[in-house]
Amino acid sequence: MSNIRAFQRLLTPITARIRRIIVGAIIKAVNDETDLQNMQIKTIGQAVYNNVEVFGQYGIACNPPLDLDAIAVERNGKYIVIAVGDRKYRIKCLESGDVCVYDMRNQMVKLSKDGITMDDVNDNHISMSKDGVIINGVKITQKGVVTTPGTITSGGDITSGGDVISSTGKTMDTHSHEIAQTTSISGASTAGAPAIVATTTPPTK
Repeated sequence: MSNIRAFQRLLTPITARIRRIIVGAIIKAVNDETDLQNMQIKTIGQAVYNNVEVFGQYGIACNPPLDLDAIAVERNGKYIVIAVGDRKYRIKCLESGDVCVYDMRNQMVKLSKDGITMDDVNDNHISMSKDGVIINGVKITQKGVVTTPGTITSGGDITSGGDVISSTGKTMDTHSHEIAQTTSISGASTAGAPAIVATTTPPTK
């Protein structure tokens, strides 16, 4: 029995050391202006640590809200944060293999087996799937040249701030077409009369 107690006393500092290597904590402050993001964290044991460096994945950056969960590990006598958990804002019910980037404002970019979807805080939505690309925006502004080898179909009016030129070189500004006279004036038929040529010209500036 004495040997067991002696062994337990020997293990006590080792066990305590292991328990201190990895700790759960709560984020209390974030400094995102340093080379490596720094945090103030409070451990489950109520100990507070300042200027704790955060190590994340290359190419992914975030400034997490306060009071989120964090996992910190001890390195060279100092803690570093290696993971931040989110119970409140996390996107749930993803299918196996799905990936989603999100924030606390319900904005997200989701990669799934069906394609890619994007939603922002202004109710703009983009969906890319085997059926094509759907852009549902409050207002869509395109800066630059738009080139398409396909057909453009519109369910509403098309307004142009400049001329519209066809592939044959015809222009809407100087386009002309014939209007056949098939109505009668004062009871007299005008069928067979010369056609009227209507020409659309730009207004004089």
